[in-house]
Amino acid sequence: MVPIEDHGMTIKLPSGSELRCIPSHFMHSPGNFSLFDSRSRILFTADIGAAVFDDGTETVFVEDFRKHLPLIEGFHTRYLASNSVARRWCTQVTRLNPAMLAPQHGAIYKDAAVKDFLAWLSELRCGVDLLDQFYGA
Repeated sequence: MVPIEDHGMTIKLPSGSELRCIPSHFMHSPGNFSLFDSRSRILFTADIGAAVFDDGTETVFVEDFRKHLPLIEGFHTRYLASNSVARRWCTQVTRLNPAMLAPQHGAIYKDAAVKDFLAWLSELRCGVDLLDQFYGA
């Protein structure tokens, strides 16, 4: 077992490929990381981008981001710590130029849906940004 530094790290595979551990702290949990496969350009996001589908309606890919929003908004608003955290993660991820975002629950984001999700998430008011809403002003 090799611990991951808070700032992330790169894991070199025997094939020559690299997996990058991308800090995702407070994007659902304090010690969270996303994993980027540099060869496929897929970012495995853990719960970031996760969707809650009704029974029998799940899709493999996000086909229409606007229609997908109701499936992701509640979770991300409640479980992400704040917009400053979300925006910082989006900045890191944008630099990677991923072809796909693959959350562990829900549909995979590809093509325009990647950019749409990152644009939406970078502006999302969430977590402590909404304290007045939860406790009253």
